[in-house]
Amino acid sequence: MIYDVSSSPPVLVGTYSETGQYPLSLALVGNLLYVGTTQGLLVLDVSTPQSPAKVATLTLPTSAMAVSGNFLFAGTTDHRLVVLNISNPTAPNQIAQVPLPDYPVNLRAVGSLLFIADNTAGLLTFGISIPSSPMLLSQYQPSSAIEDAAIDGNLALLAAADGGLVIADVSNPVTPHLVSQVRLDALNCFLECYGPAAVSVAIHDGLAYVGSANAFARVFGFDYGTTAHPRLVSLATYGTAVDQAVLNFGFYQSNMSVGVSLAPPQTDISQPRNVINLYYPGFLSGSGSLSLVAVRNAALFAHPKIRASIRQTN
Repeated sequence: MIYDVSSSPPVLVGTYSETGQYPLSLALVGNLLYVGTTQGLLVLDVSTPQSPAKVATLTLPTSAMAVSGNFLFAGTTDHRLVVLNISNPTAPNQIAQVPLPDYPVNLRAVGSLLFIADNTAGLLTFGISIPSSPMLLSQYQPSSAIEDAAIDGNLALLAAADGGLVIADVSNPVTPHLVSQVRLDALNCFLECYGPAAVSVAIHDGLAYVGSANAFARVFGFDYGTTAHPRLVSLATYGTAVDQAVLNFGFYQSNMSVGVSLAPPQTDISQPRNVINLYYPGFLSGSGSLSLVAVRNAALFAHPKIRASIRQTN
């Protein structure tokens, strides 16, 4: 689905679907949209957003992607890092692959480095100055899992599942070290929240927005100007059930779109310390509490990004 986010609420302008292709990740390069699915990797021409057209398909089940120059780095559902030369987008060419210890949830390419949020394996940092030979530089595990990463200079801001927001110094990518950490369960939450877990993170205008699971899809906004002591400055809820999760973010001018439903909720963050929901379909009556049995079932059947963040109890 392609939305025009310059409108409030966002307007659906185009769609593309194939039987059996369930999307997991997106990467936009000019007028080309790379779509990672459970079955493969699709390349769509979206120069006319109302009618996307497929220009290529690869049998490469892709959970996460990052693009650097003419190279696309794909994390696959069978735990591999695959490098593609996309200089000819109608015929992407695989030039390298590296096994990964766990499911790659998100990838971020910054300069000559590639950061992989690799679920229970933590944050993997690869040197990609030679794209055909990615080199593992470090594996950093500050919590039970790393679900997302946002990079700001020498800082890596990590959505660290039950570890909350972790800020690491990656000035030496071989030896990342902890700067600070804020657990989300230490912050205000609905009574029914079942151990809120950080599953996504994005940076906008100097603030870090952390999306959660097991907490009615809450978004925690942190001022990390003093990196040793991140300060909670905003809090907004986007879900109607405790097991909903915020898996990604999109920003347009002063608006933030939150990936939690088919119609992405939108928030005015021009004054981020006093967030205002511009569009939200409405909170259902009641808080939508979830039994522990349902939580355990969700842990078994959810997308790995959510599954890794749901705690198991006896």
